[in-house]
Amino acid sequence: MRARVPLSLLILTVTVVVVTRPCYGIELFGRTTTEFAWWQDLIDRDTKFSAYQYLRLGALDVVKDQNISVFGYGRYGYNEVADDEDEDFNGRLYYLYMDWRDVWKDRVDLRAGRTWTNLVAGSSIIDGAEVDFKNLGPVGVVLLGGRDVIFDEFDELTQSGDLAWGGQVYLRSVEDLNLNISYSEKYDEDDLARRTLGYDVGYNIKELSRVYSQGRYDIISEELSELLAGIKVFPNDKWTIRGEYFTSYPTFDATSIYVAFAASRFQSGSLYVDYYVSDRLSFYGGYTGEYFDLEDADDDDAHLFEAGTHLKVEDVRLNGSVLVREGYPGDLVGFSLAADRPFLDNRLDLAAGIDYDIYERYTMTSDEIATKYWLAGRYYFSKKVSLALHVQNTESATQDYNFSGWSSLEIAF
Repeated sequence: MRARVPLSLLILTVTVVVVTRPCYGIELFGRTTTEFAWWQDLIDRDTKFSAYQYLRLGALDVVKDQNISVFGYGRYGYNEVADDEDEDFNGRLYYLYMDWRDVWKDRVDLRAGRTWTNLVAGSSIIDGAEVDFKNLGPVGVVLLGGRDVIFDEFDELTQSGDLAWGGQVYLRSVEDLNLNISYSEKYDEDDLARRTLGYDVGYNIKELSRVYSQGRYDIISEELSELLAGIKVFPNDKWTIRGEYFTSYPTFDATSIYVAFAASRFQSGSLYVDYYVSDRLSFYGGYTGEYFDLEDADDDDAHLFEAGTHLKVEDVRLNGSVLVREGYPGDLVGFSLAADRPFLDNRLDLAAGIDYDIYERYTMTSDEIATKYWLAGRYYFSKKVSLALHVQNTESATQDYNFSGWSSLEIAF
């Protein structure tokens, strides 16, 4: 499997760093997580399980007198539901890159290897490089490109000619204002798949409010694929008021068969209020209106009302909320209650909760009920070693029970 080789490189990198650390003064840190999960398959009703070993690492000062670091993260393990027996054991390298700050002092940073790139125009995991020219007068410029890394549930699907590249211009050192404009392209086996423009802007109006917006435009389909615009108002240290407008339109790779199918625009507007009483009590509530713009539905809008509270009594933290939804694609009244508390001088955290939903789908004529109960805990053997467990059971109209959970052992170094 292709994912095993990169993971071996990750393990090799750790070995090299550990061996050379005494010689070169490398600072090594990281975390290992051993995770087991189990659940009930919705098709055959049998219990399935998976077991994965995750490794996250960092190494500072890997080259003497140079600001060079190395970071890596990957996993390897077993998943019972893999379609192919050869994929039961599978691995994945999420990132492994060199981060060289101040290649040219106060001018250029370089990141190279397998790395996650984050542009509003499009994010990718690439095998390539990202260069940040960070001091070009009032602006900075980011250029990036490489092999586009694509994962499915168990394996890496990248083919020859799968590429991604892009860039960003961002504003520097302007008080209370952030602004960046980005561009990205993706290729599917050398064929142009995506070409996107994006922007992100935010402005603080004194200390009373903040206005912000983020958008993405798909050049190939000539559609505004996503737009968010909002304002936060802080009348005083007790109140926060947030209003947002959001719209999205599904766009697909130009090489995908899905470009032949019709899609509908989604729009929503929301208004939320948070009221902070003290460190032990706060409230929130809000309204969201949704519009789906469907041609085959007589009523394609919805109204959502939500309210909740955070309460702390002694060492017990309580969170409760209620959600009411009316309209497409169905009605819902939902309640959620959760509590957590530390024990044994904060060495043990225990939490429990329940979600209770009464719903009627768009095509149904009667109500149904779904309930989820869960219990979780984490025990700290030390500041760097802990063991966690989460178990839950779901009951609904289609299943009398669905017991699932996960456990993990985390070791930091």
